[in-house]
Amino acid sequence: MKAIRFTALSLVALMLFSILASISGLIPENENYENELIEEPTKMEATSPGHSVFTEYVGAHWCGPCHGASNALHNLYTTNGGGGSQSEDYTYISFYESATTGWPSDGPINRRAHINPSYYPTMVWSDAPSSDSTYYTSNTNTASRYESGGNMDANAADYSVSVIQSENGNNMDIDITASYSGSGSKTVFIYAAVTEDTSPESYDNGGPNPHHVWKRWLLNGNNNGFESVTLSAGNSVTKSWSVPISVVRAGGGTNAAGNFLTVAALLDGSHTSHRNVLSAGDSNMAPTIDVGVKTLTTNNPSAPNGGYINGDVIDLEATVINNGVDAYRDGGDVRFFYKANNVKTYVGSTQALSNFAATGDTQMFTGQIDTTNLPTNAYQTTFGVEISNLVADKSGSNNQATKIIPHDLVPVARKAQVIGDNSIERGDNFLIEAKTNFNDAVDVNTSFFTFEVEISPAGENQWVSGDLIVGGDEVFQEGTSNEHRQYLVKPSMNMGAGFYDIRIKSIDSRMQSSNWEVTQNAFELKNALPVITSEPIPTVKVQTNTLVSVRGNIADAETDLRDLSISSNSPNFVAWHPASEEIEVYFENIRYVNGAPTASGIEVSVNDGTDTAFGTLLFNIIENGQPRWAGVEKQYVDEGQSSSLLLLPYLTDTDSNGQVAPAENLALAIISNTNPGLLDVSINNYALNFETVDQDVNGETTITIRASDGEQYSDQMVTIAINPINDAPRLDLSELEGLRLKVGTQKVVFLNEIMEDVDGDINEVIVTASNQVPGAARINFLDNTLTLAWDNPGMQTVTIQVEDRYDSNIYTFVVDVYDSMPLLVGEGPDADVWLSVSNIYINEIPQVTMMLNKNDVTIISLTTTWQMCNDLTGLCLFNEVHDHDITMKSTGWTFDPLNGNVNDDGLQFKDYLKVVKVEAIASNGDKFEFKDSNLKWTAEVTAPGPETMTEEQVIELIEQLDLEIAEKELEISGLEEGSEEYNNANSELAELLEEKENACKYTTCSEAKTETSSDADGSGIDLTVVAIVIGVIIMVLLAGLLFMRSGEKNQPTQIVDWANQLPANDAIANSMYGGAQEIFQQPVAAYAPVTQQVPPGAPPLPPEGLPPGWTMEQWAYYGHQYQR
Repeated sequence: MKAIRFTALSLVALMLFSILASISGLIPENENYENELIEEPTKMEATSPGHSVFTEYVGAHWCGPCHGASNALHNLYTTNGGGGSQSEDYTYISFYESATTGWPSDGPINRRAHINPSYYPTMVWSDAPSSDSTYYTSNTNTASRYESGGNMDANAADYSVSVIQSENGNNMDIDITASYSGSGSKTVFIYAAVTEDTSPESYDNGGPNPHHVWKRWLLNGNNNGFESVTLSAGNSVTKSWSVPISVVRAGGGTNAAGNFLTVAALLDGSHTSHRNVLSAGDSNMAPTIDVGVKTLTTNNPSAPNGGYINGDVIDLEATVINNGVDAYRDGGDVRFFYKANNVKTYVGSTQALSNFAATGDTQMFTGQIDTTNLPTNAYQTTFGVEISNLVADKSGSNNQATKIIPHDLVPVARKAQVIGDNSIERGDNFLIEAKTNFNDAVDVNTSFFTFEVEISPAGENQWVSGDLIVGGDEVFQEGTSNEHRQYLVKPSMNMGAGFYDIRIKSIDSRMQSSNWEVTQNAFELKNALPVITSEPIPTVKVQTNTLVSVRGNIADAETDLRDLSISSNSPNFVAWHPASEEIEVYFENIRYVNGAPTASGIEVSVNDGTDTAFGTLLFNIIENGQPRWAGVEKQYVDEGQSSSLLLLPYLTDTDSNGQVAPAENLALAIISNTNPGLLDVSINNYALNFETVDQDVNGETTITIRASDGEQYSDQMVTIAINPINDAPRLDLSELEGLRLKVGTQKVVFLNEIMEDVDGDINEVIVTASNQVPGAARINFLDNTLTLAWDNPGMQTVTIQVEDRYDSNIYTFVVDVYDSMPLLVGEGPDADVWLSVSNIYINEIPQVTMMLNKNDVTIISLTTTWQMCNDLTGLCLFNEVHDHDITMKSTGWTFDPLNGNVNDDGLQFKDYLKVVKVEAIASNGDKFEFKDSNLKWTAEVTAPGPETMTEEQVIELIEQLDLEIAEKELEISGLEEGSEEYNNANSELAELLEEKENACKYTTCSEAKTETSSDADGSGIDLTVVAIVIGVIIMVLLAGLLFMRSGEKNQPTQIVDWANQLPANDAIANSMYGGAQEIFQQPVAAYAPVTQQVPPGAPPLPPEGLPPGWTMEQWAYYGHQYQR
């Protein structure tokens, strides 16, 4: 073994050594590599030499090295040129060959020819000749040449030049000032040129954009050379030029004015030869002067919605700011203006700028502009402020600010239109829409406008409004081309028939009114026929000419009563008296029907000048001296209501001489009721009282009332109509209360048999039914049958709606849909299934005893479902279904509800046993069910100890412990000493021995058992020896078994029936007859079966009882193994 281990270790070491060698081979040797030299980076910052430095540069777009040279010059300028981070004493100028325009024409100076470059790029420091290889060079180390003085004149510190440029319209004004601080006087030439700060072009192949690119010389008055000036100490000289800004192009992200750069240098001689450069500068080095308008605000106090009307005064307020870097004290003018027809007109006095002490300082200016004289047709006007007469202002783009204010124009209304049909029936109202044009930028939608609307008979200009026209509060279709307000026109009854004009005018938010806009013949008001009614019915004396007012009987919508023409062919009609609005009638006789006086009628025709209407007027004809009735109007009462009518105001009486007699002396009585089934009527104190007989009657009746003075009488007919109040159809669902329906069966209800509609025909009633289950409640619309059926149990709500043409009623009822009938399960005496659950302790296995007590039906199947869960975890581990042998229903069942799924550790803390479902099937097919139970038993304590047991129970416990100890010792003997299983088994054995020792405190344990316990706990027999002995025995047994098997190779395999092969079941061997039992065996009388009681904790017995030869004590300890 050692050799094998040594060989293995050697192989591993060899593999590791090979891997390390391979890795080391990948590491290169320390070789010397000569890297390619990289061009030394250009120094980005430089120290000023104490005076200005000037460079002239020549490059071309195609020149690759020019990229670096151009960048080097501009980098130096960035740090030490105008606005530089280190100093402001370096500038340069570039002569650049463009890809589009070639070399610039720089005559008459011809500076490029003067430089005469033989290579590109060429940089000339301070006009150095080509022989000077230091300052006539292409070397990009610009910083070192700048720091060394840049080849400037030795007295360069005595000279200075400043460049100031400012916008002036389309030109740039340029002032160049030369100064000298030395002794004596000096004549110098001003080398000056306009350049592009950043060219919009770039070098080829993605190169940079060149800077300070020459565009034009600034020459002397003869345009043949540079200006020359003579300087002395304290006497500066300034020369000025004005150059169009268009000389340069926009570039570097700014416009042409921002890209305009003037570069200047002082030479000690003319340009015709190489000279000493005394000083240099550019316009970027000058202090920035920039005064501009910061803000401009306008305000019109008269216009809260903005805009202006001619005559308004506009307030203007401008803020002027110093954007420059220094103070500004050179003054300037501020003026306000407006533009009309693109012509600027200044308003008010010119205001002067004060001094600006520092950058960022502001000044405020105000002004007013009267709009009276502005063009009346202008859509808008520009108002502004302007700064002028500034000195050296860098930027003129901010010297003006403007505001555009819209002109609030007089509105223009549009013609009104009738919405819908413009033929209007008498008594109808109609809508018109009012619109206006949005002709300015102030009143931008209809919400800014109101309207005045008037109507007039067509072409007559008799305009009226008032209460005839209302509305206009809401804007309709806002945001569309048809945006408008609506007005309701309510034609009065006295308006004549015919066409009418409509006119409108719009009024904007400033109360400006448009002209009237007329829509001619906008609508036609149709003529209405005169109306003739027979009520009230007046009373007239027989054989007497009587004038009767017809004001309550005849009317015309558009024509006054006296303007109507009334005529009749009746002999009872005498004349029409329009002035008094009365007709004159005469009746020769009183008309009687069935012996009673009856009203007589006159058919009349009424013409309103356009149309003629026909109708009948009724009259009560009375004898002279008879009581007289005035016409009583038709009365109305609602269904189920009552009302009354005081009759005295309708009665008059005369005596036989025609003198008025008091009506209070008349006696009133009801003579007839044409429809007594509708109303109950009575008279009490001259009041006619009437009440509907029930809630569901309707129609009308005529009551005849007789007034008598004791000698004569007269009758009056009063018509009373019942206002029909519709009653919805009704259902009587009393027979469906508490309805229960089995799953899968149908219930048909004939709704017509339980429905009524007092106001209509039930065949016209529409019935609908609904339920949350589609199709479960269905209506057959042919015969109104309701069919109910469900496939799933539960409480189902059915909603039925019955509806006639006017109203509906909604009913609901609940159906208990059941799949199974309830089964009562519990521990009480009344339970259909009685349960008793025992052994609900920690580390114990539960046991259930169950009895079936339901005797009203024959149960042929019984199933229970059990769960084991834990209250702490909320988890359920088992769900066991038991199909119980129904043949044992007379004796009951005792069983393990978890069917052996719980190991020997039994229940744990807070485990609980729950009966989930109990289902029983009867012989007739009915199902009884108990589910969703709250019955549960929870293990919260351990089983009670021997201290609470009787002595018999303690003895039984000790016997059980002895058996378990023997089993555990047998198990240990087969385990390998020192293994985990061996140690665990010994621990369990120790617990059993300790439990037995505790139980022995409460009874007398046998001596032999005590010794066994002490041996197990103490140091008696060595378990290792026992294991060895048992091992030897097992080996001997195996050898014997193999020997036996070798002799039975050819024998068939036999399966032992242990239930019948136990020694106790060997009937022949155990027979006292020695195998002759059949001879002596005789039938015996049947005996009553004895119910065997299973001890607590034992599994339930098989249906056939204890296995043959078993005792109940053996079953209690080995029954689980037998079942498995």
